[in-house]
Amino acid sequence: MENLDIGLIGLAVMGENLVLNMESKGFSVAVYNRTVSKVDDFINGRAAGKRIKGCSNLKELAASLTFRKSEFTKEVLIYFAEYIKRGTFTLRVRLRFQTYIGGNIFKNLK
Repeated sequence: MENLDIGLIGLAVMGENLVLNMESKGFSVAVYNRTVSKVDDFINGRAAGKRIKGCSNLKELAASLTFRKSEFTKEVLIYFAEYIKRGTFTLRVRLRFQTYIGGNIFKNLK
């Protein structure tokens, strides 16, 4: 199951319920949790048989998602690019962002 609609990080009580709600509304969801056993328990338990994919690392989560080009999406990616540049946003998806919107969005960030 690839090209999922939404990715969610964090499978505490709120995260699990949010994922199940989104899936019940027709969205396919990729999930990641720092403790991988939590992902496995969720996928084999409450999420069994649903359009929910468990990911064991952030790279797998990012690779599972479908990015739809739109001006809104571009603005969101540029917003997160600033945090990647500063080092406070730890996902290593810089090249994915650049490829997605075209060009180097990092060169003008301070």
